Amino acid sequence: MKWENYCDFVAGCFGDYNDYIYGQRRTAYGTFKRILKKDGISGLYRGLVPMMCRDVLPYGIYMLVYRQAANYMENSEFVRKRRTDSNATNMNLIITTFAGAWAGVLSWVCVIPFDVVKTIMQADENHKFRGIMHCVLVNYRAYGWRSIFRGSWMLLARAIPFNAATFLGYEYSLELCHSY
Repeated sequence: MKWENYCDFVAGCFGDYNDYIYGQRRTAYGTFKRILKKDGISGLYRGLVPMMCRDVLPYGIYMLVYRQAANYMENSEFVRKRRTDSNATNMNLIITTFAGAWAGVLSWVCVIPFDVVKTIMQADENHKFRGIMHCVLVNYRAYGWRSIFRGSWMLLARAIPFNAATFLGYEYSLELCHSY
C-alpha cells in the first residue's frame, strides 16, 4: 500500500466531511457552540423524550420477537426434518438469520413514528413544536398520517440484513462465552 493511501485513510477519518451548509463552514464543535449560544443547555436535549422512546422501547420488542421467532422456527416440522440430516449447523444459521431479520423489522415498525418525531424536533431551530403530541398533530394536519412514517421503507430495507448479521454475531458470541 502506498503512502498516499494511508494519508487518504487518515484524512477520511479526521476530516470534515460536511464542510459547508448554506455557505457556512459547519463542524460538530461549531454546531455545539451555536446550539449553546442560541438555546443554552436545554437546546442540547431537544428531542430527548422521543429519542428515549425510540431507543428504549425497541430493545424489549427486539429481543422478545427474536427469541419467539427462533423458538417457533426451531420447533417447526421443517426444521425437525432437516435436523436429522448432517446440516444441523446450517439450520442454526438459517434460524438465526431469519429470526434476527424479523426482530429488526418488527422493532422498527413500532418505533418509526418516534424516530421521525425525534428527527423533526431536533431539526426544528424555530421551536414551533411544544412537545411530541404537538409535533405529531402539526405534521398530521399538514401532510397526513404518512408523514409519521417518513423514510420507513429505507429503514426496513436496512433492518433486514443489519439485524440478521447482528443476531448472527450475538449467537456466535454467546456460543463462545458458553464454551469457556
